[in-house]
Amino acid sequence: MSDIRRRLPAGLCSLLLLIALCFGGGGTALAHTALSDTSPADGEVLEAAPEELRLTFSGKLSEAASLHTIHITGDGQEAVALEELALSENLRELAAALPELANGTYDVSWRVVAADGHTMEGGYRFTVAAPVPEAPAVEEPAEEAPTELTPEIVEPAEPSAPAPVDEHVGHEDHGDHGQAGHDSHESTAHRSSNAFVFGTRILYYFTFLSLLGWALWSAIRALGSEQAAYWRHAGTMLLGLHLAAFILFVAAHWAEMSAGNETASFMETLRYTATGQSWLFTGLLSLAGFPLLFRYRAVDGIWALLMLGAATLRGHSSSFEPLLWSRLADGIHLGAAAVWVGGLLALVLLLRKSREWFRTFAPAFSTAALAAFVVLAVSGVVTAFIYVEQWSDLTRTTWGWLLLAKAALAIVVIPIAALLRRRLRSTNDVSFRRWLGADLALMASVVIITGVLTHVSPVVERVPFHWHVMGETVHLTVEMPDVRAGANAIDVKVWVPEGEGAPEVTVFVSEAKATLRVEEIPLEPWEVFEGFDKYTYTGNVNIADPETAIVRVTIERANGETHEYDKTLTEP
Repeated sequence: MSDIRRRLPAGLCSLLLLIALCFGGGGTALAHTALSDTSPADGEVLEAAPEELRLTFSGKLSEAASLHTIHITGDGQEAVALEELALSENLRELAAALPELANGTYDVSWRVVAADGHTMEGGYRFTVAAPVPEAPAVEEPAEEAPTELTPEIVEPAEPSAPAPVDEHVGHEDHGDHGQAGHDSHESTAHRSSNAFVFGTRILYYFTFLSLLGWALWSAIRALGSEQAAYWRHAGTMLLGLHLAAFILFVAAHWAEMSAGNETASFMETLRYTATGQSWLFTGLLSLAGFPLLFRYRAVDGIWALLMLGAATLRGHSSSFEPLLWSRLADGIHLGAAAVWVGGLLALVLLLRKSREWFRTFAPAFSTAALAAFVVLAVSGVVTAFIYVEQWSDLTRTTWGWLLLAKAALAIVVIPIAALLRRRLRSTNDVSFRRWLGADLALMASVVIITGVLTHVSPVVERVPFHWHVMGETVHLTVEMPDVRAGANAIDVKVWVPEGEGAPEVTVFVSEAKATLRVEEIPLEPWEVFEGFDKYTYTGNVNIADPETAIVRVTIERANGETHEYDKTLTEP
């Protein structure tokens, strides 16, 4: 074993750091909730002022309404006063009642916190162009006959003050340069903030998985008095590091969540959100660990399970339904990762502390590491099943391709790990070292992919299509929530003169004909046009190449008139 002892520490330390970095990134993943729809729609021109603004998201938002903000400004950059924001029961819609809006273009900027604790922001604009009634004609007064004026001596007037000048006129360049400098400053500050948040999360998850794994191994293995004292001392050190990292993590995360939001309440977040409750439970359990941990195996096991439960209250597992299965899969995944990371840490420390301790621990770790890897693979598949809407989406995202690569590596890792277990029982140090090197290389590859997966959203970035045509006798709206190659959902709304009857609507996307059916959908206030009836058709259409596809709509009215429209999908 002397050859193994000389070669293992450096390699295991490197792998431990790699695992810490990969798993540590779990909390820094991109938010899996995205804006999926707006009402009014982006770029929509409305003939009636909307009474409500509504944002719809693909995933759940935080239950604390104070964490979300919406700002609306008009043409003159004047702010539109909004009432208190309202969250829907399913936590996927954020609405605000609007005052009566005058004609003009309005910019909407929003910032929300998803249920997994990640912030998102964005903006769009819509236009109100309500018909303006013609002013009644006013008769001009009759011209009066000129009267003869008595000449007067008029003294020269004093020079008048110059007319007020609009500060924005003639100063576009100056304003742009100033804004560019401001944006550059904000961008630098934003990058610095992200680096701090990312760093604190890596530190937190490294200490979390190490401490959790240390507690799990303490619950799994019976130790002698000398080993137990060493395990308790090292575990207490890990607990202190974890608590310090946790405080930094919460501080950075809260600063990110509440940035620029004066209404954000930390106490409301703790009381009403899963993220806040996770922080609260994790903090209390961490403090309780000092007097309780590493003395009784049962206590260590219960404490570790409670910590896992607290961790699953936040993060991506809080964004996907069903919540029970999502959190259960996440907890099992974290537990297996902790066994792996904590076991590697123990292997390194025991190798340096005592050769005999290492010889007794290494076989147990080999078996547990293989089991942990299998559990990681299975729980990862279950998580993917929950996160991905349809399996074809795997080839539409970086996350999906990485998951497929990870699955391919898993097929190779499992038999190698089993062979390593058999070699561990022999006294052939060279053979063991070679198989261990192969196992570590494959395991490192899987962990690298896992680390990247935690930074990439599994949700497909939807490319919506919205096309509105305002005609004199026919209005048309065509919408597709997600333009992709293959099958696409499509909605067609047609307005025709009142009482005329439903028109025949035919839609082709390039050469593919859409299959449409009539749907009875309640009208939104801004979809009501006086003197018109609305008909909605929904269905599906196959698109071969979205980049070159052209939408062609033919409307055959009941009076025999035909209207044809076409638009390229990628045309703004």
